[in-house]
Amino acid sequence: MRRNQKLAALTGSAAVAGFAVVSAGLAGPALLVAGLLLAVAPGYVWAEVLLGGRGPVLERVLVSASLALACPVIGGVALYVSGVPLHQVQWAALLAGSTVTGDVVLLLRPDRARPAGPGRPGPAWRPAQVALFAVAAVVAAGAVQVARYGAEHQQYTGFTQLWLAPQQSSAELASLGVANYQGSTDSYRLVLRRGSRVVASWTISLRTGQTWQRRVPLRPGLRTSADLFLLPDLAHPYRHVAVSATASSTP
Repeated sequence: MRRNQKLAALTGSAAVAGFAVVSAGLAGPALLVAGLLLAVAPGYVWAEVLLGGRGPVLERVLVSASLALACPVIGGVALYVSGVPLHQVQWAALLAGSTVTGDVVLLLRPDRARPAGPGRPGPAWRPAQVALFAVAAVVAAGAVQVARYGAEHQQYTGFTQLWLAPQQSSAELASLGVANYQGSTDSYRLVLRRGSRVVASWTISLRTGQTWQRRVPLRPGLRTSADLFLLPDLAHPYRHVAVSATASSTP
């Protein structure tokens, strides 16, 4: 069996086995081994495609590591742009597919003759290797920028905060407040109850990031509660809080 065939069989088998473990939903040591195989295999096979097993060992290891890092970055961006969800199985398919593609290139290309002995060393840095490291550096810088952009423009689900908190200075007073983090201007109906009796209500309009707050009295032995409705829905409370004060005025 030719060297290229051996390498293709080794890396292809590792990639397929890793993808099978991930697809089966296995966990524990099996998933750890599968992840390592899928992480290493693409960089190793594409380093062989580009270098043909030539050059110092350290150089081949560095190229392999650079390609192993570049593969998920470039592939992940391509999947994201294509609208493919970046879940565990999709990542496994990306890495396994990259490995198998490199194996096909190895099988179609004839073996390159490796130096039989020390001989005369070739140039320390060939143009192709310089270009390869330059691409790896660009990919790494691009990955950092993509991560920063994603963190700065991450979209979060909006929410509204409602609280009814006893004051530290007086156990017979509570702070009642609403804060709007919906990402838009919204209108609310806030209903305050003492026991089962409605004692106050407010219609509130808040811009995103705006807060409304009042101080309300607590009655020992009675449960004070607040229901917040997101207008126009007055049938289903959007938020609910409650607090009770004991006869000794300790909430």
